[in-house]
Amino acid sequence: MSKPESYNTRSFSQKTVFTVLALFALSIALVAIPIKTFAAQSADEQNVHIAQFGTLQYKVRPWDEEYWVALISAELAEHEQLPATIEIAVPEGSHVYFFGEIGGVQFPNPTPIRSENGLDVYTGILTTGRIAHLEYTLEANPVGPEPSMNVSYTPLRNVDELHLIAAFPANSAVVDTRFEYMGSGPEGEPAFAYIVEDATGGQEYSISIPYQADVDLSASNPLVVAALVIVMVVFAIGVFWVFGRKKPSEDE
Repeated sequence: MSKPESYNTRSFSQKTVFTVLALFALSIALVAIPIKTFAAQSADEQNVHIAQFGTLQYKVRPWDEEYWVALISAELAEHEQLPATIEIAVPEGSHVYFFGEIGGVQFPNPTPIRSENGLDVYTGILTTGRIAHLEYTLEANPVGPEPSMNVSYTPLRNVDELHLIAAFPANSAVVDTRFEYMGSGPEGEPAFAYIVEDATGGQEYSISIPYQADVDLSASNPLVVAALVIVMVVFAIGVFWVFGRKKPSEDE
């Protein structure tokens, strides 16, 4: 005898409900696995050691007659080992056109990972060298009215030495002894630095470096003459000290 039609309908409905519930449970399980994995990865990323820099050089220089650029070179502290995950900050909204290892090896996808306190933070991994390099265009011309060069930078973390460097026009001179000569560029533009010891992360450091433009660097320049005189005097004192000492007597 065949079963009543109402029984077949109830049986089909129960099977359908059970099937839907099973598929729903399976879907929840499949979704939960990648969520759990992603959460674990995020936790691991938060525990990544960010390497400390021993020296960070921040330099401004002209790109051409219209644009200025900023160059950041940051060297790992002595105790840090490779590979090293590093972070460098620039003013928020800056156009970064290079970020990588010194020598031209650029990090993949050089985009900021976050913004904080008016800074864009870039991250990368040093694998072959100990110096990271970043370049971006400046929004404002750093040349002041004195004339002077205005240099400012905010390191993201503490750094043993922060060098605030400016490149000056060729035939320029900086006579203030607080600033250290850092050599000249390919077109003869001298660079001078103000060195900050034990710079604090998150603190802005600013300096205005006055300079003399169109300085005569020939032998007739009084500054050059004075420098030559000083060198000659020091040399004469050294000669007198070496050859002018009294020889010990043979009897002694």
